[in-house]
Amino acid sequence: MDNLKNKLVKELMRDKKKMILLAVLLVVGVAVVGRLVLAGSPPAKVKAAVASPPRSAAPDPLPAEPEPPDRRPDKRHEPLDTTISQDLFVASESIYGRAPASSDGHRRYSSGSSTGGASPRSEVEQQSSMLKLQSTVVSDAPTAIINDQVLRVGDVIEGFRVVGISSRMCEVEKDSIRITLEMR
Repeated sequence: MDNLKNKLVKELMRDKKKMILLAVLLVVGVAVVGRLVLAGSPPAKVKAAVASPPRSAAPDPLPAEPEPPDRRPDKRHEPLDTTISQDLFVASESIYGRAPASSDGHRRYSSGSSTGGASPRSEVEQQSSMLKLQSTVVSDAPTAIINDQVLRVGDVIEGFRVVGISSRMCEVEKDSIRITLEMR
């Protein structure tokens, strides 16, 4: 027995991690045993669970008593209503207003618009003045930030399609008219 004890002490002295782990486990074990000894007997719920036979599938003969107010389920734990009442991919007129559209549903900017008969190019340039290029990232998948939106080539913003992104510049197109946006 002394030989085994000496081997254990030598092993623990050689490996500090094992010694610390064993000490922690010993402290936890002492705490658990001490708590059980100080508590005296197991809690009433444990006694009832051990003493009662398993329930059968038959309903209880007595009606269930209502739970005290502090035990009722909280509304925060009720399931949320996840039904979607509108199409999430269609712009809401109440938020964005109604856009001028032709019979095929595409926005058209003709010479008879509010710019007083200006050419289509000048109309598109005027509309592009609302776009502010804030940043560009040139990589395998270049990105640009325009009007606080992260965009890649092919994305559309305010009716303009992003066709090219380079360092400090972004090229957009609308109605076959290309406009180059530059960072300021």
